[in-house]
Amino acid sequence: MNEIYVKLGKLLRLERERKGLRLPDLSESLKISEENLQFIENGESQKLPAELYFKMFSKSYAEALGIDFEATVQAITDDIAEQKAATAAPEKEKARRAAEEARRLQEAKYGFRKKLIWLFVGIIAALALFIALYKLFVTGSSLPGAPGSNATAPEEEQVKVALAEYDFDEPPSGEPEPIKMVMRARGESWATVLADGDTVVFRSLVPWREYEVEARYRIMASVAHPDVVDISLNGQAVDLRDPVSRRISRVEIDQVNLASLLQRTLDESEVTQPSSEPRESRPATPVQQQSPRPGPGRDTTATTTPSAGGTGGEDAGGGGQQ
Repeated sequence: MNEIYVKLGKLLRLERERKGLRLPDLSESLKISEENLQFIENGESQKLPAELYFKMFSKSYAEALGIDFEATVQAITDDIAEQKAATAAPEKEKARRAAEEARRLQEAKYGFRKKLIWLFVGIIAALALFIALYKLFVTGSSLPGAPGSNATAPEEEQVKVALAEYDFDEPPSGEPEPIKMVMRARGESWATVLADGDTVVFRSLVPWREYEVEARYRIMASVAHPDVVDISLNGQAVDLRDPVSRRISRVEIDQVNLASLLQRTLDESEVTQPSSEPRESRPATPVQQQSPRPGPGRDTTATTTPSAGGTGGEDAGGGGQQ
């Protein structure tokens, strides 16, 4: 329910009663039903078909009573705004005080923590000072070089000389040797190789072709079918397959793990010597197969057919000649 309409309705009813007018008489003169006039006096704008009807009827009602409708509505609006402002002022002051109190409590809380930290630091410093004085005056030890010190100057010099002459077996500094990787496929496979962050191989490997990759610091390799790909690092054949999954997926080769990877050599049974000619040009081995039993319209003559890949296979014609 609109607060402006409620106050306007009360004002109209009081003015009508002050002038001694009856609601039925006013309804007959304005041609507005008595029920709608009652809705206007109660401020029940939602009971009319639309808010526009409430404004039109209430304006006619006010003009019949000699009231300026627009000025009255504006005065009621200003009065409601002033009341809300007066009500909101204490709430704002209350919120401000609450925020100030919360800030004060927060400062007190952090101030207590700061005091506690300083107290802890002071206790540690006092304990360290006590230990130093105890060692100095009770146990008879003192700082190096002071009178009464257990360590003598000649002994210190001997220690310094020994440390200077000791060989710590430090590795020579400088640029590391590059990592060289060579791949050779014995069958169809796919490989992705990154050298120092750059992609250098991203393709299907051509059988019996060598792919060389060189990197200064790191190589990242992935091979689809590692069983048919021979890999060597710095001229030494290695096995980069995972011991469990037997896959090569995002295997990282760098200056740190290069020595350990070089120890993972292939078994002699897995090392395959490259052929002097591509796989497709190797001579096929003829295989003698017996045709199936003769049937109606089938020749019983045996057919000799070279097997695919030179390993033997079924008759290329699927049987005897028709």
